Amino acid sequence: MAVGTCLGLVAKTVGDAIVPLVMPFVEANITEPGWGCREAATYAFGSILDGPSIETLPPSVKAGLEFLPNAMTDANSHVKDTTALTRVGFLGFGILLLVDFL
Repeated sequence: MAVGTCLGLVAKTVGDAIVPLVMPFVEANITEPGWGCREAATYAFGSILDGPSIETLPPSVKAGLEFLPNAMTDANSHVKDTTALTRVGFLGFGILLLVDFL
């Protein structure tokens, strides 16, 4: 949890610069056989959602939409719990898009 909090704070501090640093890690680990890798990738992804600008995030969010539904049915409960937390982060992002649209 502390690592995710730290990553979230870094994302809020550096903004868009965090995306090219974290997304390769997420993409490389999200399909690994070890549950710890999948959980870490999902947690890292969810931790950076509040940092980048709304203009930078859509490609990353699209990538997340591809792996998060499958992660909700993961055999490991840790991965499922972390995915649920990440999906809550998506709700905030969706609200920002809606407000920007209106």
